[in-house]
Amino acid sequence: MKYFALLLFLAGCASSGKTGTPYTDSAEKFMAEGRMENALEVLKNGEEKKPKNTAILLTLAELYYRIELREEAKMRYEKVLKLEDSHISHLRLSVIYEREGRLEEARNQLIQYLKTGKNTAEEIRLMDIEEKMGNYDSALVYLEKMKPEMDEMKYREKKVFLFLGQGKVKEAFAAVQSGPDDFLKGFLFFLTDYTEKAEAIWKDLGTPESRIFMALLRKETKGEPYLIGKEEFEQPFLKKIAEILSAGKKSD
Repeated sequence: MKYFALLLFLAGCASSGKTGTPYTDSAEKFMAEGRMENALEVLKNGEEKKPKNTAILLTLAELYYRIELREEAKMRYEKVLKLEDSHISHLRLSVIYEREGRLEEARNQLIQYLKTGKNTAEEIRLMDIEEKMGNYDSALVYLEKMKPEMDEMKYREKKVFLFLGQGKVKEAFAAVQSGPDDFLKGFLFFLTDYTEKAEAIWKDLGTPESRIFMALLRKETKGEPYLIGKEEFEQPFLKKIAEILSAGKKSD
């Protein structure tokens, strides 16, 4: 709890180097004791008395954010940014906007946050947002920047999906030729209607994942519906493939 309180206190002072106020100091003590309602009461009182004090606004925003009252948090972060620049406000708003489906605004906030320094996790999130928006070229640029930080297999998987998003199947194949990604190669053969090659690769692999997709392949060639949603598809990579398959590759 003390660590939690310290995070809030530091966040409250982060944007401008200001020291704490009597309101934030009092709220910190309450939070250290686990008295969140009292901390909220003090901070809301401080906000009413000093509506333009960014230390109070940020501490209140962080508290709301941590207890999952995101709408209340969003209002305070937005207020802060009208008063001064705040890297923590940019970061939090990028998360909130992304959850609301406001991807362009989420991207813009995250870009502002990343101007303050390198953060690999958030740079990867920015790449993912670009992909969600269909900005595959931009996502590929970020991917290449992230390559030194990423696992080689994960890097190639992401590159393949970005190429597929652009409809560049040839480039997707090229992305996996340099590594031992036989499972992924089988998937690409499947997408390009080389079903026999796909099945041959998956059969030779003999892994649980390859057996699953062999079963899906047989259902697909017989025109039967896919059975998607099993535990095997909880892995992000497999889940992504399952979504593509369940969308009906050959329905057109």
